[in-house]
Amino acid sequence: MGLEKKETDVILDLIKQRIKPKQVEIIGDIEISSYAENGVETVKKALKLIAETDKERVSIKYLGASKFRLKIVAHDYEIAESLLEKGMTLAKEICEKENAEFKFTRVQQKK
Repeated sequence: MGLEKKETDVILDLIKQRIKPKQVEIIGDIEISSYAENGVETVKKALKLIAETDKERVSIKYLGASKFRLKIVAHDYEIAESLLEKGMTLAKEICEKENAEFKFTRVQQKK
């Protein structure tokens, strides 16, 4: 377009500030309970496995009474769903191994 480098840089900076890539969210509730002697450790292990599937895209918050809110943010559903599936599989395996109860309920999915 015949613009100088300085002008091009300014325009590109403005574009980057105003145009954000599309993101999708998967939000759900996790319930983990165990009455075993090491139950707290089992819950911690399961949550840690979920969170470590992708530390930048997966977040977990405590809601109270063995309930946690899971939020996965990604650029498309394929990535978000694969992170969800991987995390749930790992958490279920550790809970089954340690005789803990595990339940996931999808609350919402947004674009």
